[in-house]
Amino acid sequence: MATVRLHRIGKKYGGLEVIKDLDLVVEHGEFVTLVGPSGCGKTTTLRMIAGLEEITSGELYIDNYPANQIPPKDRGISMVFQSYALFPHMSVSENIAFGLKIKKYPRSDILEKIDWALSLLNLEGLATRLPKDLSGGQRQRVALARALVVEPQVLLLDEPLSNLDAKLRLKMRAELKRLHKKLGSTVIYVTHDQVEAMSLSDRVAIMHEGRLAQVGAPLAVYNSPHNIFVAGFVGSPSMNFFNGRLVRKDESLVIDLETFQLVLPERYRSKCTGCLGRKVILGIRPEHIYDKRLSKTESYLGNTTDVVIDVVEPLGDRDIVEVKKEKICFTALLEPETNAAPDQPMTVVFDMTKCHIFDMESENNIIHSP
Repeated sequence: MATVRLHRIGKKYGGLEVIKDLDLVVEHGEFVTLVGPSGCGKTTTLRMIAGLEEITSGELYIDNYPANQIPPKDRGISMVFQSYALFPHMSVSENIAFGLKIKKYPRSDILEKIDWALSLLNLEGLATRLPKDLSGGQRQRVALARALVVEPQVLLLDEPLSNLDAKLRLKMRAELKRLHKKLGSTVIYVTHDQVEAMSLSDRVAIMHEGRLAQVGAPLAVYNSPHNIFVAGFVGSPSMNFFNGRLVRKDESLVIDLETFQLVLPERYRSKCTGCLGRKVILGIRPEHIYDKRLSKTESYLGNTTDVVIDVVEPLGDRDIVEVKKEKICFTALLEPETNAAPDQPMTVVFDMTKCHIFDMESENNIIHSP
């Protein structure tokens, strides 16, 4: 296991800057996921750590040693690629043993490590098969086995589950989590799937346009996003955003959305008073909007409004319900007992204790600022 530290890392392709002053520390045995939309720079960052891309600026440290000029084979790193990158003419055992042979391990050690990897990843009985005779999940496990047998200080995983079907992805997520718990490896994982990132990681590092937008534990990022990008990216269905103005009404702070108003809880007063009269963006997650008839909370301070149901997407345990209030459309995640149907009226409740207020210009979170 090793610590990986990126200090002001930058990457340019000619005049195009794709990574900008990236600072990140991954501790011994930590599972950190780089997550973000396509093109944000996460795979490029992973390849720079592996030594497959040259670092334009900044310093990379592996176990406190400068690693910019260390050849990839000497960095103590294994990488699992999105395409698995198995040798098609080699058997499962030969693929697993490839890195060991390159490092000139004794034959007895190679055989011992192959048996260990086959057992660890439930590949017994497949040792003589070629990759073409394996399922997608089995190929993924062979690629993991090949990476693990060389006992890397750091394991890099580049969207390893993206080629699998939904059911197998779910199973492999659990296997990866179990494997990390058992081995205690330092893992840096790349994905565009925020559900994968949230479920697997000790910490998530959310990237946007070549920069780190926020780093933190999954629940901390979910509950306290620093800006609109993070708030909208993390969570499914994504957060609702409303343009409004912060005003005073009687003794309360209110967000005026023109068609209706919502009262802010008293505990947010100190952070929001300085924004009185300004345009702001209200953010609230679909799961924090309820059908008033079924709502168990008594503390919504009149934060209700009448809407018309537009679209209903039943999920079984919840319904994704899109509703309209004059020109405003938003999404609620409701219990199926609501029996929501298109074109029906409904009164919804906003749990404003879970809301977020963003500055219109900077798009930073006023309530949950870093």
